[in-house]
Amino acid sequence: MQAKPDYEQIVRKLAELEEIIGALRIRDIAARDGVESVSSLRLKETEVWLREQRDYLEQLSKRNAELQVELEARADELRSSRQAAQDSRDKYLDLYDNAPVGYLTLKRDGSILDANQTAARMLGLEKEALIRSPLTRFIGPDSQDEFHSHMNRVCPTSGHEKSEIRMRRRDGSEFYALLDSVAIEGPGQCRTTLSDITQRKRVEQELQRSEGYLKALMEHSLDAVTIIGDDGTIRYESPSYERLLGFKPEERVKTSIFERLHPDDAEGVAKLFSEFLPNRGGTIRAEVRARHKDGSWRFIEAVGTNLLDNPIVNGIVLNLRDVSERRRVEEALRDSEERYRALFDRSLHCVYVHDLEGNFLDANETALELLGYEREDLPNLSFASLLSQDQLPKASATLQELKEGEAQQQVSEYRLRCKDGSFVVVETVAAVIYREGRPYAIQGVGRNITERRKMEEELRRYREHLEDLVERRTLELRQLAHRLVEAQEQERARLAHELHDEIGQQLTYTALLIDRAMRNQGSQVLAEAKSMIQEAISGIRSLSVIPLLMMLRSTGLVRSLFSLTQEHTRRSSTPVEFKHENGLDEGV
Repeated sequence: MQAKPDYEQIVRKLAELEEIIGALRIRDIAARDGVESVSSLRLKETEVWLREQRDYLEQLSKRNAELQVELEARADELRSSRQAAQDSRDKYLDLYDNAPVGYLTLKRDGSILDANQTAARMLGLEKEALIRSPLTRFIGPDSQDEFHSHMNRVCPTSGHEKSEIRMRRRDGSEFYALLDSVAIEGPGQCRTTLSDITQRKRVEQELQRSEGYLKALMEHSLDAVTIIGDDGTIRYESPSYERLLGFKPEERVKTSIFERLHPDDAEGVAKLFSEFLPNRGGTIRAEVRARHKDGSWRFIEAVGTNLLDNPIVNGIVLNLRDVSERRRVEEALRDSEERYRALFDRSLHCVYVHDLEGNFLDANETALELLGYEREDLPNLSFASLLSQDQLPKASATLQELKEGEAQQQVSEYRLRCKDGSFVVVETVAAVIYREGRPYAIQGVGRNITERRKMEEELRRYREHLEDLVERRTLELRQLAHRLVEAQEQERARLAHELHDEIGQQLTYTALLIDRAMRNQGSQVLAEAKSMIQEAISGIRSLSVIPLLMMLRSTGLVRSLFSLTQEHTRRSSTPVEFKHENGLDEGV
């Protein structure tokens, strides 16, 4: 660079020359009338030269000012560049020291030549204490060989190597680190980035456990998982597919999902599949028939998720489940419901359903016709609205019994109010309906017993009439029997009197006469006659007892004795009083 001219000194000298020229001019003015001297000429030449020099100097001064401005601009630019370089260096150092990974400059033997603050923090030391320390002191025992092998692969060949090793901090805690080393110019040196991958290793281990868990679930799940491409080709099938349709996964991979479908379902499934392809991220559910390996048809429920935009899956994931048994149960349930509905609607008895508060939910036509209501009236009806006030406690007790015991133990009878204000008598029995294991409603069956109750009332009144009639006829018969007994006793008394008192006496007298004659004459014939008369008397006496025996059999001992005492009193005029310890029957 040339030395900067001293323009100020030049300007001062020019000023001095101008002062000299001014003095010379004064002289020239004094001698203006004379002839110009040689000095005047020289003075003019000097003035011209000076003027030329001044103009040149002014140009130089102007150029100097321009150069000065340019130099100052370049100086400012240089200062800015230096400041930018300094700032960049500071930023680099800041980024270097506070980078998310550690930076190390290592020798081949593992000695640390340089390190950033991040590496120092990762190893638990100050940066100054880390320099010139061997990195091997921070390597776990099981990773020492891997570290030396890593350094040997990098330094001699100027290569680039990555290794995952287990490291140990100053406080003894361990972490997994990724060493990424590249050789640099110099005697066996390399630069290494040190990244803490402990969290990543934990995630990988957790991922491995999750993958193992997921694999176990996939292998033992009742559902099969299938992944198909956008053309319907099977790309993956879980091991549980063999339990589902009998095929091993490798037998089905790279085949079409439509191959084993029932012919009646294939066209609909293909249409559904084509409509589902654009629905990225969407789900779909369908139920189809698929042929088992043994040739049977199975009902399969498929739930598909469109993950064609997912770069990992890039397919449609199908979860498949065999619902054949469920379909059979549903069909059986549907048949059962249809049969129940037929019985419900066509039953000759009243069938109804109400909630746990007694509000009607449903009733068959028989019940509606009996009460005179329309089906539209059901939402406004409750069991209590059909009862009189005196029947409500009974209905509440029955409802509580149902809630506690699931079924009614005894038949209940109610008098229900019809829509027209009339009443019918029904007997009901009910049970609790459960839904999802919890009491939902109560179903009851009622039978119209109004006519039966009327007939029972008629029979009761007729029975009371008959009982009254029987009682009157019994009293009449008793009175008739009493008069008959009295007539029999009178007839018996008359016969006894005739046999015993008249004929008996005559025969006795005759026997006495014959006896007297026999004593006088001793005739054998008279003896035989006497004997015959004695037999006749005994026979008559026996005959007189027969009416008494008949009276005993017909009236009993007490009544017979009473009659005999009455008869004796009448004949002998001797009063006889008859008593019995248990008293006498009515009419005696």
